[in-house]
Amino acid sequence: MCAKASKGINILNHVIKYIKPSAKLFYTSYIHPIVEVTPALLFAISKSDSDLIEKLQNRVLKIISGLKFNKRENYNLSDIRENFQLPLLSSRRELFFFIKAFNAINGLDNTLNSLIPPVKTSFCNSTLRSHDPLSVKLTVPKCNKTLYGQKSFGYLVSRNWNNFPAELCNCKDQNQFKCIAKKLLLHY
Repeated sequence: MCAKASKGINILNHVIKYIKPSAKLFYTSYIHPIVEVTPALLFAISKSDSDLIEKLQNRVLKIISGLKFNKRENYNLSDIRENFQLPLLSSRRELFFFIKAFNAINGLDNTLNSLIPPVKTSFCNSTLRSHDPLSVKLTVPKCNKTLYGQKSFGYLVSRNWNNFPAELCNCKDQNQFKCIAKKLLLHY
């Protein structure tokens, strides 16, 4: 995946002087789909692989912006990313993963719904002050293998969903969930 995207970046580097006004369009239509293939599945990739993918996007940002980073300038990559409205790829992977999780928890995706662990139930009759009857808390399954068990969809959803803000967990409308999640999860 990185090699294929790198070839596209090299092509962009060679043709940038001819397509300068539409260089972002070239990136978003030709290179970005390669780097962001199945983002919800790439949520569990290693930190080093995630950094490799981010370096590819940073390389494109340097080419598109035309700034020379070996000179002293007042720009950094986050400013350029925000200017071009291109969030970090890791935050986009996180966003798409949680949209898939939302669909699975609310029964919009039956295939993934079967992978979600059951909802936590309380065995005592009294309710505590910290108890929120509207929030859905999932049971975090125990897993023995760090490499496989902790990267499974059910484990990742239950571990991360329980730590999610209540305003997102209580959403029942997918469009409302997407709007709130974009504000909270997308970083530049």
